[in-house]
Amino acid sequence: MKVLVHYNEIGLKGKNRAYFENKLINNIREKINFNNLKKEEKRLIFEADKIEELENIFGISHYSIVEEVENNADKIIKKAESLMEDVKRLGLKTNRSDKRFPLTSIELNTKIGEIANKKGIKIDFSNPEKTIYIEITSKKAYIYSEKIKGLGGLPVGVSGKVLLLFSGGIDSALAAYLLMKRGCRVDFLHFHALRTNKEVIDSKIINILNILKKYQKEIKLYLVPYHTYQLSVMEKFNEKLDVVMFRNFILRFGQLIAKKKKYKALGTGDNIGQVASQTLDNLNAAGYKVTLPILRPLLTFDKQEIINLSKEIGTYGESIKEYKDCCSIISKKTSTSVKIKAVEESSEKINFDKIVEDSLKEMEIRKV
Repeated sequence: MKVLVHYNEIGLKGKNRAYFENKLINNIREKINFNNLKKEEKRLIFEADKIEELENIFGISHYSIVEEVENNADKIIKKAESLMEDVKRLGLKTNRSDKRFPLTSIELNTKIGEIANKKGIKIDFSNPEKTIYIEITSKKAYIYSEKIKGLGGLPVGVSGKVLLLFSGGIDSALAAYLLMKRGCRVDFLHFHALRTNKEVIDSKIINILNILKKYQKEIKLYLVPYHTYQLSVMEKFNEKLDVVMFRNFILRFGQLIAKKKKYKALGTGDNIGQVASQTLDNLNAAGYKVTLPILRPLLTFDKQEIINLSKEIGTYGESIKEYKDCCSIISKKTSTSVKIKAVEESSEKINFDKIVEDSLKEMEIRKV
């Protein structure tokens, strides 16, 4: 079958558009088998037997199974007529990217509408039972009656690699999805409080990543036990600083991995004011000595928006399953206004390099 793929944002990229188009094509090729690919005026046209996976590919605004006809008014009208069966109210939408075509969109719609009226079909643009879409390019015309919505955004990979601090909760999973939507290839850094890395593999963490893998072909997971940090900092500073100090450690640890593995940024599921550790003061303090960009796509969402989107992408059910999250076992007396000076002074009481060195020895990298 002939498939027509539309993209919106990619089409605005000017001289760089070919790079984005080619990345989208490669991402489609990873999901489905297709042949006879053509690029026609901000469209992709190809032949494929199965297209279901297109719904999971970022960069696509919508796609359709189409009929391809010669760029000829009579043939276009005839093909449109063949799609009028079993309908009483019909919509028509014609787009001419080739303005040399002898009829305007309105004139072509009028001719098709006259045929429909003779068949007893009413033209109804506001509430049609079916809409016939006609797209006229400089080479061919494409006619279809179903438009399937895509995910939009940018193709995964065009924006570079991001290392996401992943707790396994609702927020960090959705943050990963939204970063992928902006063209980032996302890998995951997870600190866990379980006895072994193997126990994580058998937990909801892998289940969530398998859901996210619908949107990105390969996922890498960095697993790090929490106990090394926990034992090293025990009673070294005020318990009101515990959460912010731990977040500072994992950001700085993530930065070391990111620089070594050529990630361009770190990502988190932070949301302003959602919990005590996510006040502006605490977010700022947690970033002490972190020079890489920290991407926080959920920063201004409210909780219900996050829940709704998580349900929509399929991660919510796994995210709410019981799991021993590191932050949940740290002090509940977190200050809401930790200053960078306090983090700096507390950092001098611990051997950061030694904790990192010991944690790296226990870190395991898994491909999901």
